[in-house]
Amino acid sequence: MKEESQSRNGGENAKKQFRLSDEARARIDREYSDVSTQWTDKAYERHQRKPGQRRSSAHEVRSVQRAQRQERQQQDRLQSYKARSSVSERYEDCQGYTDYQEDRESPEPKKSRFRHWRRKLAVRILVISAVLMLINVGVLFFSGKLWFNEPRKRDYPIRGPVISEKEGRVDWEKFTSQNIQMVYVRATKSTAYVDERFQKNRSALEDMDIPAGFIHVFDLAMSGSDQAQHFIKSVGKLDNWLLPVVDIEATGFYNVLPVEYDNVRKQLREFCDELIKEYGKAPVIKCDKKIYEKVVGTGFFEDCPLWYISEYTKPDSSIDWTFWGYSSRVKFDYYESGGFLEMTVYKGDETELGYNMFV
Repeated sequence: MKEESQSRNGGENAKKQFRLSDEARARIDREYSDVSTQWTDKAYERHQRKPGQRRSSAHEVRSVQRAQRQERQQQDRLQSYKARSSVSERYEDCQGYTDYQEDRESPEPKKSRFRHWRRKLAVRILVISAVLMLINVGVLFFSGKLWFNEPRKRDYPIRGPVISEKEGRVDWEKFTSQNIQMVYVRATKSTAYVDERFQKNRSALEDMDIPAGFIHVFDLAMSGSDQAQHFIKSVGKLDNWLLPVVDIEATGFYNVLPVEYDNVRKQLREFCDELIKEYGKAPVIKCDKKIYEKVVGTGFFEDCPLWYISEYTKPDSSIDWTFWGYSSRVKFDYYESGGFLEMTVYKGDETELGYNMFV
């Protein structure tokens, strides 16, 4: 008995003497801390395996681990979905009244889209209609059937065109049956030129029952007296014809070169005086705004009737005009060229025209 107790005491003393230091234990922990978990799992499996039980293969272990991992992922997704659902339900509860108000005030999506479609269709129809209207206006304007300031027929019943050689041959019988009550034909220009169709037009008009007269185109650079003699010589007697017209305009080079309007005024006065001596009446002066302000409207031609050209507006009330040239883009039928004609109206009726405007 003593020996057993002595041996037991000796073993306990040996255990007490074999103690690891703290440094040794830390070194062991560091060495075995990197051991893979798969080895611990295998050791746990061996410890749990019953005697005689077959050891699971590595493939089976991985399959079990994969199934467990998928199950955990599915549970995580389910928890996340439940969390989102609870948040959306709380949000819908908070927004319930607002959504109810919006549903009451705003139209249904289908009706809104339908109204938007109708609005777009209406805008397109308006745009197409406006374009077509502009096209029609343009066609009527360039065809000479529409003008911006065309005088009303009831206000100015006497109107007529100006005819020259550029219109070519005119069927006067049919031409004068249209909506015209008088006509003027160009006869001469400057001191030597005579319109190529003047004599033919005059001969045809002698048989027509329509008031007609002749025009001289005034040359700003030539003598007024010489131009008057050229007109008198070319036209001859004017019994039963309308008063002659002198057309004076600063066109061509005179739009660029300086014009001595004092000299022009003097020469035009000489022209008018020569015609007064020949025919006993002053001629009609045909001019635009520029010549009227520089020459005609200066007080030297108050005895001459005025043919005032104003194609875009009615002549000012301060201008005492007798004829008003309102357009140069009017078309009629029955003349060779078919081009635009210059159109004028007379301020008066047929009686006043016959009493005042004939030679």
